[in-house]
Amino acid sequence: MEYSFNKYESLAEISNLNERWHYLHKNSINPSIYNQFDFIIESLKNFTYKNVKPFILSIEYKGELIALFYLQTDVEKRMGIPVKVIEFSALEEIDKPYPVIHKQHETRSWKAFFKYLASSKNWHILSLIEQTSEKINIISKAASSNDHIYRINDDKSGPIIDLTIGWENFWSQHKKMRKKLYKLQKKYTERLTFEIKPGAQLIDQYISIERNSWKNGKLGISKKSNFINFYKNLAARLPEKQFYIGILSLDGHAISGEIAYTQGSTVYFCHGCYDSNFKTYSPGMVSTSLFIQFFMDSNTFSKGDFLCGYAGYLDAWSDNICHTQRVDIYRSSLVTYAFFFLRFIRKLTPAIILRIIRSANALLKQNT
Repeated sequence: MEYSFNKYESLAEISNLNERWHYLHKNSINPSIYNQFDFIIESLKNFTYKNVKPFILSIEYKGELIALFYLQTDVEKRMGIPVKVIEFSALEEIDKPYPVIHKQHETRSWKAFFKYLASSKNWHILSLIEQTSEKINIISKAASSNDHIYRINDDKSGPIIDLTIGWENFWSQHKKMRKKLYKLQKKYTERLTFEIKPGAQLIDQYISIERNSWKNGKLGISKKSNFINFYKNLAARLPEKQFYIGILSLDGHAISGEIAYTQGSTVYFCHGCYDSNFKTYSPGMVSTSLFIQFFMDSNTFSKGDFLCGYAGYLDAWSDNICHTQRVDIYRSSLVTYAFFFLRFIRKLTPAIILRIIRSANALLKQNT
């Protein structure tokens, strides 16, 4: 057989993939922090839910590991029908997820993946979020070759910043950014400091800011204890210069913070928040701009990638916007046929009701 597949479901089995995962990740088509082993394993340890079954699927071609798909199965109700859905695992904190696929075997890996799914009846819908149009094209072609029906819908977008243009050049292009920083500096002069440290050294300060922000208990790294554990453990696992926290302080009191990952030449700006007591001075915009300056001045990174759905004001600072799409792929089965039938009926129903109402109104007019 050209292809061989292995499914890993327990944390112990998945943990044993560490070395092979790291090797494949270095040679993959789309290496990001979000498909790095450390990120996935900590996600699986901290974000577990009843009836959700995570697993890793490895694909080998002629004895060579060419792909690792990190997935989970769940049962959802769509149109009132329980359907088994396969999706990426670790969705809570992930951004633009993509399997770890060897750069020489991308198309082959997707074809093999759908070949594997064709042999399984334990799913109805494969739902893949936040895919770029290039990836959607590869995925949909592989799905079509296995006679699967698929639907593509627009998903979230996120800003991308060129980190190679130099801080002075970038700074001069954004008047609003300069204005906000000058306003804060004028008000507090020498009382402001901005500190950046790798790893988890400043994580408690960041958490304290979140708890004084609009995010408190709703969003961010401290909304629940498992999220705090995830970030502390991830910061401890990653090489020191892959995890950075920046803190803007006034008189030693933290008022705004930023978190970023790095992977290769990319910086992933993943979190930011500010103390609501200082919102008049836009400290979040100030700390974000100073954080960007730090990475520009390092001359190490070429791209700043902000999360899909990140704060809208960053669109004006970006060089381009990364638009993503979601693809839903359906296995031929009685369940999916019923799903499509009910959706078709639902779309027809308003038109039918409208025609009945119009006919009834016409009859009433004739009889009055």
